[in-house]
Amino acid sequence: MFIAETKLDDSFSDALFHTSGYQMWRKNRSTHGGGLMAFLRSDIPGNRKPQHKPNQVETIAVEVNLNCKRWLIMGVYKPPSTPDMTMLNTITHHLDIVTTRYDNTMIIGDMNTDMSTPKQPNVLSGLCDIFDMNSLITDPTCYTKNSEPTTIDVILTNKPTLCHNNLNFNCGLSDCHNLIGTQIKGNIPSSKVQK
Repeated sequence: MFIAETKLDDSFSDALFHTSGYQMWRKNRSTHGGGLMAFLRSDIPGNRKPQHKPNQVETIAVEVNLNCKRWLIMGVYKPPSTPDMTMLNTITHHLDIVTTRYDNTMIIGDMNTDMSTPKQPNVLSGLCDIFDMNSLITDPTCYTKNSEPTTIDVILTNKPTLCHNNLNFNCGLSDCHNLIGTQIKGNIPSSKVQK
């Protein structure tokens, strides 16, 4: 699970967010915006990959192992002030590296770029074309006053057939963003009980 725009800084202790049965990672920015947090169930083999972090957008990259398949899942937050082309160039550079090491990749997060805008070229659609990725979320995810709904929260993957139960709904936790999610098909290795 990735949470964007946590608005946390180092004055908040990790202990405040400890959740039993989960690993947790943070990328702080400031109390005035941005920030990411990631949670992974402790029974799912995985770890944070700090070397996969674009510096123009906020990311947490996590390697997850399911059914002998390695996934690199990147939680992303692109601040509204970051130009779309800067985001595209930065993520393209890192996906060039990541896709040589991982057969299964996913990007999930608040990109602050509308995927549903047909009137203008869309950098996220371009990213999908370059890396043979699909968007799992197609309906609007962000509803602000006096604006048309937008699809700025996305899940992009090069393995859409390995994902199911896609979610996009208002859970009441955000002022304007829906909660989005997907489930990767796979089994978690069972723990061996020692006698």
